Amino acid sequence: FFFFKQKTAYEMLRSLVGSEMCIRDRQYIQQVLKKLEDQESITNIEQYQREMYNQLCQLQEQNIKLTEEKYSAEDLVRKKAQEIKLLLEKQQELMNVLEQKENDLASLRGDFEQVTHEKHHLVERLQRYTMI
Repeated sequence: FFFFKQKTAYEMLRSLVGSEMCIRDRQYIQQVLKKLEDQESITNIEQYQREMYNQLCQLQEQNIKLTEEKYSAEDLVRKKAQEIKLLLEKQQELMNVLEQKENDLASLRGDFEQVTHEKHHLVERLQRYTMI
């Protein structure tokens, strides 16, 4: 008997047609597509990394500005606290002076009442002497 061996698509390279070419090239095409997808993924990842790096840089700049503003605000708070402390000390001094002046005024009122009483007493004595 004569055995006839059927040729495969790979053996008939020049005479491949439609579906046979698809079968032969499918794996190669899938590999190429996979490489393209991987390359696109890598490009997307690199782009994403650049975007994240830029955002990180912006956040660091904002952090620096906020830190500077924080220290500036803390300095302002310290200065205002010192001013308030000085004002409170001055207020206490004025309160002490006011208290002393009120004491002096009370003493003067007492002296005034005593002088007024003595004046009335002297006026009465004078009136008695002039009537005599």
